[in-house]
Amino acid sequence: MKKIGRISALNTRVVRKNSVVSLSIIVDKMRFSETFSPKIYKYEVGDLVQIKYKKVGFLNKIETIRLIAKSSEEFRSFCKDYKFDLYAWLFLFMLYCISLYLLWGYVGI
Repeated sequence: MKKIGRISALNTRVVRKNSVVSLSIIVDKMRFSETFSPKIYKYEVGDLVQIKYKKVGFLNKIETIRLIAKSSEEFRSFCKDYKFDLYAWLFLFMLYCISLYLLWGYVGI
């Protein structure tokens, strides 16, 4: 079975030092769990993932997990800064247009 959704909860636990990480995630109100190598572990809350899983009793065991889209704090802060710069440039452009309008009206060109 397959499931696509955003990670809403993420719990990790080191099982063996530098060899195995236990991962438990919740995607669209379904809990999935599996153990991974710490080298391939790269998931965060808010990431969009595709999970291929197998139901084993009441557990959903992850067979494969694929990262579709990353949700990172750095990207959000970049967008906030960019949005502020955009509004600042629009304000300056508006002042420039008003000054040209007033100058043309005063000179009578």
